[in-house]
Amino acid sequence: KWIIPPPKDWTCNGIFSARPVRVNHLAAVDQGEGVGISEKVVSKVFRQVAGIVCTNPEPFMKYKRPILAVSNLNDALEKFYCCKSK
Repeated sequence: KWIIPPPKDWTCNGIFSARPVRVNHLAAVDQGEGVGISEKVVSKVFRQVAGIVCTNPEPFMKYKRPILAVSNLNDALEKFYCCKSK
């Protein structure tokens, strides 16, 4: 579910869950799932990313970036990578 939906002219080139940071990609953030980049990294690079994928959007509301909330980050990443490879 989009907590902060992307703007009309939004561009996203993919998703990343590990460093290096990928400009104009969604940042998958580890909030206890064991996968994704740390919240600390996001706090430093939020202007470079297209948005944030996370399980708890509250810490990221202040960045005013598109936020996609998922119930399980591992499952979301698996679906993304599976669909991308087809």
